[in-house]
Amino acid sequence: MLFRSPGFDSRGVMTFPVSLPTAKYATLPQRAEFFRQALEKIKTIPGVEAAGVVSYMPMTGAARYVFFCAEGQVCQGIGKDPLISMKQISEGYFAAMHIPLLRGRVFTSADIDGAPQVVIINQTVAEKYFGGQDPIGKTLQNSRDRVPLQIVGVVADAKITTLSAPKFEEMYRPHLQAPWMAMTFVVRSNSASQPLVAAVREQIRSIDPDLPVSGVQSLDQLVS
Repeated sequence: MLFRSPGFDSRGVMTFPVSLPTAKYATLPQRAEFFRQALEKIKTIPGVEAAGVVSYMPMTGAARYVFFCAEGQVCQGIGKDPLISMKQISEGYFAAMHIPLLRGRVFTSADIDGAPQVVIINQTVAEKYFGGQDPIGKTLQNSRDRVPLQIVGVVADAKITTLSAPKFEEMYRPHLQAPWMAMTFVVRSNSASQPLVAAVREQIRSIDPDLPVSGVQSLDQLVS
């Protein structure tokens, strides 16, 4: 069988889906603070090399698509503009997945609510909509709200659904600018999986002892 690269390195990565209860995490700052604290604690676990969160894991079949228009194009509106896959991610996600940064920068702790609205695009978007131009500093807009999102980085393509799927446009937003209720922790470690799983669960319980952490899988399992 022909193997097609997923665009990331699945070896040594565990995934931990977490869904915050609405009653307890009703506001955006509450959600942002939970994930910020959890990531800080997870990064202190011995053997952890990188950690981040993402709204939709690649290779799971789950994805969110929105209509968009790039700078230099006339926005036609929902149903007429092209579609793009959109993920909310944290600082550390690309490092945990080993998705290469090709140009610009990754998100930082400064990309929060109230800061300039920013976005990172994949190589397919850069090539298809900006050609030979440098896309850094240019903008994308969601066709629904038409809020300009400044492009701060370009990363390599990663498969969204299956290994055989063709290249597709994808953009990443900093989750601290609009924290979601359900995110997946992505943890790259050089330690054995069982001790890592127990340690991550312990760190999450130290913040919220009532929050379940189920559906834990290795990234290798998701790809296979």
